[in-house]
Amino acid sequence: MPKEEGCKPCSWFPIITFYGVFGAILYFGYQNVDEEATTDAEASTFRTQNIRRAFLAILVVYFGHRVFNDNIYSMFKPFNRIFSIFGNTCYLYLYLLVFVYMMNHYDARKMWGFVKSRLDKPVTKEYHTYDDDCTINWYNIIDNMDHYFLAHFTNWFLAAVILRDSYLLHFWSLLDEILELSAQHRLPHFRECLWYHVFHNFLLTNTPGIILGLKFMKFLGLKEYDWLGRKDKSSIREWRVFNCHYRFGGIIQMYFIISANFLTGFFMINVLWLPPLSIPTVTRMYIWFLLGNISFKEGYNVLESKDDPKRRNEYNDPSNRWVTYGIVILEIAISLKFVRDAGNLTEDPMPMYVIIFWSIILPLLVGYYIHLRWIRNTDKEFEEQHLTPPSKKSVKKNGFKRSTDKKRR
Repeated sequence: MPKEEGCKPCSWFPIITFYGVFGAILYFGYQNVDEEATTDAEASTFRTQNIRRAFLAILVVYFGHRVFNDNIYSMFKPFNRIFSIFGNTCYLYLYLLVFVYMMNHYDARKMWGFVKSRLDKPVTKEYHTYDDDCTINWYNIIDNMDHYFLAHFTNWFLAAVILRDSYLLHFWSLLDEILELSAQHRLPHFRECLWYHVFHNFLLTNTPGIILGLKFMKFLGLKEYDWLGRKDKSSIREWRVFNCHYRFGGIIQMYFIISANFLTGFFMINVLWLPPLSIPTVTRMYIWFLLGNISFKEGYNVLESKDDPKRRNEYNDPSNRWVTYGIVILEIAISLKFVRDAGNLTEDPMPMYVIIFWSIILPLLVGYYIHLRWIRNTDKEFEEQHLTPPSKKSVKKNGFKRSTDKKRR
């Protein structure tokens, strides 16, 4: 169709714009990583230059996101104005990350002292870890029910409200435990006893939070999502996620984003000297909840459109995915740039079992996507099944073709 063909070249424009903008920001922001001021005047000069670059970068990101901001909240009627406020809050957080990234180590950590005086102090390495005493007794069970216990429950309750799929939520819960085991050589706070993983995380926080969140979602009358395409399928092999590269790639992309969000949340509080219980840390969690509420809805609508023959080839570019990408990239960049003299981080080498595990899992995921996309070619399968007009059937009888739609006399 002419309209669809005209839209296809447009799909490259936001990709080029996004990588052009953030590629330049990452490059210029990293130039001040080793700034060492010997005098107050020199430090003031460096700070002035960084602030100028930061405001210039914010302007570039602002005009860049206006390119994507085209009627993005129409799907949230009649609450589109409220979600517009949510989206603008996420944009402000994106601009803040740009500003922080353009600073040097000293200023990026000291700036939080304007929020509260105790926030510009190094994070101590004597934080309580969860493998100090793995003896199973009542005292250890109660002692480990701290602020992280409440944060886990709240996180999974809110995640259930925005993700709305029990299968994905429970797998996400398992994935978080795998990520903790994979990163505990760098983050001592991830070191936990086996019974803590099972009892505190799965049984007391993650699973109850998911169950109650899903019940609350149904109480509000919100639509339940089917991310995996399980509806009307008789077996796992028939699920759409295993038979459509759009859906499989979308699920993998979603898990990458939430995994990066989970890890950078802990790395950032250490590299920026922010205590776990602080205004910036808690605010970040709720901003991600607002952003997830918007982005997950947009992403789900895109995946659902890929199963609709009438909408499959429509140009569909959800605006908030670019904001999400930008925030994830900047949080990773900040975690890497300011790692020097960070707080509660260790320099232990990555265990071999972690290297082997991810060396197997990641190629398998990429390989299966390649299989669906180019080898099996699920696009062609879909077109043959839904978009190819049925040919006129005919039968042969006594060497002559007779149309089956003719009535026998």
